[in-house]
Amino acid sequence: ARNVDICLLPEMQLDLNKVLDQCEALLSSKGYAVVTVTDGCLSSFPNEEVGSDVGHWLRDKVLARFKEKSKPLTIKYIDPTYMVRSDKANALDTVYGSTLAEHAVHGAMAGITGVLVAKVNERNIYMPLQVLQKMPRRTVDLNGRWFGRLMFTTGQPPFEPDGFQYEVCGDRSQLLRELSTPLTVQEIIRSQTVIRRLRCANLGDTFSSKQVSNPLSATALARGGGLFVKGDVWCSQT
Repeated sequence: ARNVDICLLPEMQLDLNKVLDQCEALLSSKGYAVVTVTDGCLSSFPNEEVGSDVGHWLRDKVLARFKEKSKPLTIKYIDPTYMVRSDKANALDTVYGSTLAEHAVHGAMAGITGVLVAKVNERNIYMPLQVLQKMPRRTVDLNGRWFGRLMFTTGQPPFEPDGFQYEVCGDRSQLLRELSTPLTVQEIIRSQTVIRRLRCANLGDTFSSKQVSNPLSATALARGGGLFVKGDVWCSQT
């Protein structure tokens, strides 16, 4: 909404005095300031004992600064954590959750293991767990254009300690090559893992009400018997 004046991210290294100075400057020029801070900023203030709640800690620091200088200040503190978690799911959330559940069941029925269901580029896919294990934590590139847009929108000055510089993100080509390299069974399955083959326990050879034969009857799976347990049921549900 472009209404935020100060936005603090976990990837940033922050000087508390510079943040408080900016709060004073905003109150003097605009009469108010909108400050957002994330839970991950617990370690963003070096040499400061933040505690377990960075929001309350920063609020108290701002109040103490204005009280020290005998300046009036009123803070409206909003914690949206439980507001978001307790919000009722809308139609989009319901459809998305149902779709993920359906794909998870289909994957299990097909015998697919070691994957999770995800939506990538508007497609529901089975993503190997090795991808999640090897992918680094997703962070904001403080030398990138998204962070540059944030700084331009808020108009906030740099809050880093004097002389501090962020490291440039490294090359990710090697990581992408590793994700594209096939793995052996020994690398995926841990020792003492029990492997069981799914059986079509409730799958019949004929759909009796329609007098239709099961297409699996003509496959190699049905040869020798034992594939179909019930002759009058044609259902893939267990």
